[in-house]
Amino acid sequence: MTANEQSTNGHQLPYERDFEAQKKDVMAVLNLLQMKREPLDHGTTEELNEMMNKTLGRRRRNIEATNRIKSKSKQCLGSKDHQHLEDMDKENARKRRKIEFINEKFEPERCSSNMKKTIVYQCPNIGMGSDGCVLPDLPPIPEILNIIGKCSRPFEKQLTFSDLERSQNRLNFNKEYVQGALMPVLKAGEEDLNVGIPVTVFDCRDKRYSMRLKCWDRAHALNGGWNQFVDDRKELKTPFEKNVDWVTVWIFRHKISDELCGAITSRRLDTKDPIKRNRKTVVHHQALKS
Repeated sequence: MTANEQSTNGHQLPYERDFEAQKKDVMAVLNLLQMKREPLDHGTTEELNEMMNKTLGRRRRNIEATNRIKSKSKQCLGSKDHQHLEDMDKENARKRRKIEFINEKFEPERCSSNMKKTIVYQCPNIGMGSDGCVLPDLPPIPEILNIIGKCSRPFEKQLTFSDLERSQNRLNFNKEYVQGALMPVLKAGEEDLNVGIPVTVFDCRDKRYSMRLKCWDRAHALNGGWNQFVDDRKELKTPFEKNVDWVTVWIFRHKISDELCGAITSRRLDTKDPIKRNRKTVVHHQALKS
């Protein structure tokens, strides 16, 4: 007998019962919205109260059952296992707070407060953003995650006038970043950057650019295809602007070919002036309503 025949013979399938229950709840909500200014008769009031008690009671029973299972599990575990579970709960709570902090830093518009928010911008350290947020260990580009081998720690840099000057055609790097994060990714014989090392750089859309990692006059930079990288940004209708646009750079080894690669993403901040080393810039702005 098919499902349709069984249903037509008067036997409701589980999904049909669930659908009918959901349909009843939705109709009740619609009726409430329609009658929010109309007095309810005694029968309707009793029906709504019964539905509320049934829904809240089911949720309360689920919570109580979960608590009983947790309590029974803790009784069966030894003291060491019990302590391990508590440590895991604390660690998970810490990670959730960290993720919420990062999301608020990257997306201030999600803040529901109507109070003025103060952000202190400063020259970033390796792995940290200029506003104090923690940068992701890997570039947030899903298309390239499966080819990333050994990867440097990320570094955020404010785009300056010279970075966007077409005659320069290069993105300057901080010496601290090169020595602290980039050098460990290089192989023997690649430390001499005076000649330059070919680097395949990916943007946020997985587009590739051929550049060179080079050093001259104690300055480190990516050059070669940087102008094309900047020009393609105009296709997104958000061309780079000096001081307000910040790029995050990762340098990594290709998992298969072992060639040197890089990834560059960007974001825009309220920094209208250059951020100097050992100097902070305080920006006050009104938090947007959620």
